Amino acid sequence: MGKRRTLIVDSVLGQHIALSVAAHLARSQLVSKRDVRYDTEHFLEMLDVAARALLKSAAIYVRDGPGSDPRELRIDELEGATVIQCGQFVVLSDGRKLSASIKRSDLRDAIALLSCVGVPGLVQSRPHEAPTSEPTEPT
Repeated sequence: MGKRRTLIVDSVLGQHIALSVAAHLARSQLVSKRDVRYDTEHFLEMLDVAARALLKSAAIYVRDGPGSDPRELRIDELEGATVIQCGQFVVLSDGRKLSASIKRSDLRDAIALLSCVGVPGLVQSRPHEAPTSEPTEPT
């Protein structure tokens, strides 16, 4: 029974999910105030920020054609790349616009990394930081 469970877990962690979905999952984990309601424009900006952070911190995969296996983008392909439409597409420096994915296991690692270092543009407080307060002078 233990071997079967291990195979199932390995197959789930190896699954690819769309970068746009990964950006939403990352945003929901990295934003400290999850219950705050954001307007649409701010929400979409935060998804773009999360997708750009994932682009720099995780392996990104694309398919070269219909039915082909996903391949990891090389570092030279990712240099100068950006995301548009909340991570739905990756635009490479040569102008190619690709639909990208990320492995679940890579997403988990990237979220852990980003939660430690912080992501500029996402409202977040890092757990290891103490709240700042003004030092009081003795009288």
